[in-house]
Amino acid sequence: MNPTALLLVDESPAVIMSLKRALASESCRVVSARSAAAAFTILAREQIAGVVCGRQLSDMGGTAFLTQVGERHAEVARVLLVGAADFEAIVLAVNCGAVGKLVTVPWRDSHLREIVRQALGTQADCVNGCRIVDQLSTAIWNLAAGNTGAAARRPRRARSATQPAQPTGTAPRRISGPR
Repeated sequence: MNPTALLLVDESPAVIMSLKRALASESCRVVSARSAAAAFTILAREQIAGVVCGRQLSDMGGTAFLTQVGERHAEVARVLLVGAADFEAIVLAVNCGAVGKLVTVPWRDSHLREIVRQALGTQADCVNGCRIVDQLSTAIWNLAAGNTGAAARRPRRARSATQPAQPTGTAPRRISGPR
């Protein structure tokens, strides 16, 4: 399977078609779903690198869906489509950490492509960084324990190398509305 598959999720077939048209020139395979339930089925059976999701789905809100995607599939980049007037949705999406990028509707195709590339690149950098941290941690642990042989390894952490490490000592980003 192609690990650079992109999942488009929106209840509107017209939006899905517009997204597919805008992303047709990209080098990733594009799959789509019209509900959160269908999207979770796809996420469970395929390797998905990123999700582009509308603000409201037939079975749940886009922010809630992307929050669950982040909890279940931390390695997946998440992009939310929002209307320019959806200030509350934007604040909620950013404050709860549900999304990595936002795209306003209507979008310019070139802007959408750039945002998707950035989201996928940032997520890939994070996954690669986690692998490097795991390798360095093992090397440091082996040195500290006086282990030089390949057989001596520190126990693996519970999270996999593809799950980004949670930042330590950093507060979540918060934005607030007009006062």
